[in-house]
Amino acid sequence: MQEARRGTSTPGQLWLRILPRLQFEGDCWLWKGSLRGGNRRGRGACYGQISIHGRPAYVHRVMYEIFHGSIPSGQVVDHTHVCGLGRCVNPKYLSITSHRQNSRYAAEVTNHGTRDSYNETDELGGM
Repeated sequence: MQEARRGTSTPGQLWLRILPRLQFEGDCWLWKGSLRGGNRRGRGACYGQISIHGRPAYVHRVMYEIFHGSIPSGQVVDHTHVCGLGRCVNPKYLSITSHRQNSRYAAEVTNHGTRDSYNETDELGGM
């Protein structure tokens, strides 16, 4: 496990650090490591966190980069709005979106539990 120590940055080495901290439940890949955000009662957004080169990084962003490539400047990784679980980092649930879209998706999850009922054409002006 020497190659998976803090400070490594290749996708394979990061994956080796992340994998032992995942719990697989159905289609969800739940992060069991450090969390940032939310409150002590489990309310609010909680994001998995890992240290890379001594700096904190959100696990959903790292997972996106491992499985899909770099995150375009000015964009965010949408990760909680398919299943509604902030600790879920399943790569098939991760997508790039604008901050505005991400906020709208978050409101949809808050109102309905998941994004299943969200109409993607709403964001395109009804196209």
